[in-house]
Amino acid sequence: MTNLRSFGATKRVPLRPLTIIVGPNNSGKSTVLHSLLLLKQTLGDRSFFPALITAGRETDMGGFYDILHGGTETGVNTFELSLSVPDAVVDAWAFPPNRASGTKNPDATTLSVSFALDEPRSALHVASARFSRGAKTFVSMRWSDEHNKLVVAAPSALTRLDISPYNFIPDLALPDTLPENRATAIRLFDAVDRASRRAFYWHRLIADIEHIAPLRAPVPRFALLGRSGTTTGRAEGEDLVRLLSLTEPLPGVPRRRLLDAVDYWISERFEMLKDLRTDRVDVSGLMLSLIANDRDGQRGINVANMGEGISQLLPVIANVVLTRPGQTLLVEQPELHLHPSAQSDLGDLFAESVAGETGPQFIVETHSEHLLLRVRRHVAEGRLAPDTVSVLYIDKGPSGSRVKPLELDTQGHFLRWPRGFFEEGYNEALAIAMATPG
Repeated sequence: MTNLRSFGATKRVPLRPLTIIVGPNNSGKSTVLHSLLLLKQTLGDRSFFPALITAGRETDMGGFYDILHGGTETGVNTFELSLSVPDAVVDAWAFPPNRASGTKNPDATTLSVSFALDEPRSALHVASARFSRGAKTFVSMRWSDEHNKLVVAAPSALTRLDISPYNFIPDLALPDTLPENRATAIRLFDAVDRASRRAFYWHRLIADIEHIAPLRAPVPRFALLGRSGTTTGRAEGEDLVRLLSLTEPLPGVPRRRLLDAVDYWISERFEMLKDLRTDRVDVSGLMLSLIANDRDGQRGINVANMGEGISQLLPVIANVVLTRPGQTLLVEQPELHLHPSAQSDLGDLFAESVAGETGPQFIVETHSEHLLLRVRRHVAEGRLAPDTVSVLYIDKGPSGSRVKPLELDTQGHFLRWPRGFFEEGYNEALAIAMATPG
């Protein structure tokens, strides 16, 4: 990312199946997550004009100068976001085994998008987009003031194709007239098929990003089936109760029902309550309550009465369980209102839900040392490969936010420990020792 909020010069943010982002307040941690949501809601815009959507359902990052690094002071009027994925991962997803290359290509497939403010036209638009692999560019698009649209440039192999922008991702199609030479036509078919599959990979990757905000909608005392206009679109609030009431298994849920999977985690692993269930509490059967027993033996308690910690934790568990292979779940402060013991158990939830490069991806922004310690324990005990985890320490320097990747060895130890990284416990213990007489 370049020129985005507190990130000035280009910063590389290495993401892995489980990425944990830590650092001081106001250092830029949330910007990493919300930049992905910015791409999602911009790509999802259905208008013809390829516009930047700065405030929408996914995220509200304010106006253009709220997003641009330095605001109006720097004289710069564009910022850029780039996503890179190992080419072998894209190849394995886009093509069946008999059509995949079968080689371990060291290159990365990259999508780079820059956005600009056009003050005379009062517009925020896509300034350029580039779709490439390694040093080879497949398709590039650049804003043309003369034509008032994105102009497409393609390598010679693709110049015969009909290429038009779908927002910032190229949409490729065969031309109306095909070459008469059969071999040439087949090569053209193959070119558009491969390019289209790779373009669709970016559609799917970005569209499949989901998000859990730091303040989740609490479990309601009652949820009404069929109510409209109140849903969050995610497993929280009334939607959580409705999803847990389903009797049919959901796609990708490892247990019979979502309720069974969530009950396993909240009852057996977090040990916070027992026998989670939904009850219909009216004659028509349209009103639901989420009910459970507590650990002290009291039965049939409405979960809405069980404290804020459980109410904030259940949406995290449900959304992690619902995240399918290939999807990315962004989670902000999952430890909110939780005891340190439960924060450690969150480490189990994320570590055990990761299944390598082909599984779901979790990007977690947290202040919890307990969560991170449990993940490191999974690595030390051999249940999680070190290269599956990316720990990113983000802080601010004189020129803006800095990203410091902290690599783990096979024992769960950091290869280097940055200054200021979770030093509070040590400093307080040292101060106590120095204050103790004798």
